[in-house]
Amino acid sequence: MCRCLTFAVVALSAALAPTPQSAWAQDPQSGQLELQLHADTSEDPAAAVSSEEPRPPGLEDAYPPYGTAASSGEIGLYWGAFIPSGKHELYDADRSTVMYQKLERVTPELGLRLAFFPWRVLGIELEGGLLPSQTRTSGDGLNLYALRGHLILQAPTKTIVPFALLGGGFLGIASGKRVLGSDLDASGHAGLGLKAYVSKDLALRLEGRGNITQGYGPDERALHWEALLGLSVVIGRPSIPPPPPDADADGVADAQDLCPQVAGVPPRGCPPDADGDGIPDAEDKCPSEAGIASTDAAKHGCPPPPPDGDGDGVPDASDKCPDVAGDGPDGCLQDTDGDGFPNKTDKCADQPETKNGFEDEDGCPDELPQEVKRFTGAIPGIAFETGKATIKPTSFPTLDAAAKVLSDYAALRVEISGHTDSTGTAERNLQLSQERANAVKIYLVGRGIAPERIETRGAGPNEPVADNATPEGRTKNRRIEFKLIQTDPSAPPASPTATPPSAPPSATAPSATQPASPPSAAPSSAAPAASPPSAAPRTSSAPGSTTPAGPAPNASAPTSPPPTPAAPTAPPSAAPVTPTPTPAPPAAPKPPTAATPAPSPSTPTPLPNTTAQTSPR
Repeated sequence: MCRCLTFAVVALSAALAPTPQSAWAQDPQSGQLELQLHADTSEDPAAAVSSEEPRPPGLEDAYPPYGTAASSGEIGLYWGAFIPSGKHELYDADRSTVMYQKLERVTPELGLRLAFFPWRVLGIELEGGLLPSQTRTSGDGLNLYALRGHLILQAPTKTIVPFALLGGGFLGIASGKRVLGSDLDASGHAGLGLKAYVSKDLALRLEGRGNITQGYGPDERALHWEALLGLSVVIGRPSIPPPPPDADADGVADAQDLCPQVAGVPPRGCPPDADGDGIPDAEDKCPSEAGIASTDAAKHGCPPPPPDGDGDGVPDASDKCPDVAGDGPDGCLQDTDGDGFPNKTDKCADQPETKNGFEDEDGCPDELPQEVKRFTGAIPGIAFETGKATIKPTSFPTLDAAAKVLSDYAALRVEISGHTDSTGTAERNLQLSQERANAVKIYLVGRGIAPERIETRGAGPNEPVADNATPEGRTKNRRIEFKLIQTDPSAPPASPTATPPSAPPSATAPSATQPASPPSAAPSSAAPAASPPSAAPRTSSAPGSTTPAGPAPNASAPTSPPPTPAAPTAPPSAAPVTPTPTPAPPAAPKPPTAATPAPSPSTPTPLPNTTAQTSPR
């Protein structure tokens, strides 16, 4: 009994120990009531403040997890085992027919209980139980019964609630007159147990007790033990009031929510926005920098990018090439070897291009093939009739070889320049040099070379390579030069060469279907009068014209390939060839007449559309 009382005192001390106290205060900004929890920290400065979610006053126990609610009650059923003492005094000692007998060692027990808790930690409970048993010696049946009341001291916890109880009552026996009779003894009891709340209104209960009654002797006490399991139903627990309206379900009532349609955080109910740009931090990709809304999710809420005109990612303020999209940190195209080709298109980024007109587009160093070198600079073997743009047949093999090189190396572009000596006027020489350059181009075009790959230039006597005062020097100065055109990687593609100036009517080349007039002492009636030697014009066909291969029909031709820009004329002893001013429509050639004898087999016939015919000097 003393041990039970000691436990009761300890439990009561624990129940009365300082616990967190609650106080409702109004938020000065939002006006919302908030529950502030605190504890008496006079002896323990490190006492923790409860972080439990604030509850309205008096409704703390209406929310899970559940415990014993203040001003609530419990009604329950219990069952268990009762172990009576071997020194009990439960018999009718005044009846002579009754003999003292010990009771069965373990007796089942079933009962009802009713409790009321004015406070969470303290309550009062009444019980009534029935204990069917029998005598140990004779095996006669009997019934024990208990009527008890006690105080319950319990911890202010939830879900699992330890408790202690201390109380008293009566323990009685009812049996036949010849068994133990009837008797009722005062009793006291104490116990320990646990309650487990499985829901808001239901709790399981497990406990053990010790009961003290009068013993068999005058000064003896009998100690009976109990082990009980119970089920209790909570009654009178405060109900949970409906929550205030909260349209965005952020836990802040609409009345205090400054953003009632957008889920936010207490106390104002708006989403956090650290940089104040109006874009919530949860959506803001730059939450620490005020920015702008963007359709690009990766840039939403970030400051607008600085101007970048070429879109290369380098702001114009630090872009050294603001008009060209670069790939380097300075905004320019990287060119490691400095050859003008950006690294991204340079096949040899660490070796500069050899700018020699040959494969200048790949950015790699190279050397001219020997066959290409042969056709750079002054080209020997290209000769013209004196004072004319008519290519001599002896030049055809050289020009054919040049056409083959240009055909084999399709990327080459060439400038053909014509040069003369200083004999005659400068104007005449400039015109003649241009016509000769054009004649060479026309020949090459006739051999399948694209006209846009060839440019022509007439230098006249202005670029001599030898002294014009000697015959040998003048011979060297009368020349045709080929120069490879270098490719500028930054320049747009070259446009086709402009058509050279058209020749005067007297120098128009005959058509492909009309043979040139044969040598004659007198020009035909369709031909204009020959110009005097001093005024003989030098002309050439348009550089873009294409001449069919082969000699003119019914005409004797040299052994070299027939399509040529400048048709050969008769040897110096032969009569000059006079072209017709206007090509005739396609028709059969006129038969020779007495006035115009047929050309002899030894006289070469000019090739159609290959060179301009000029008047004899």
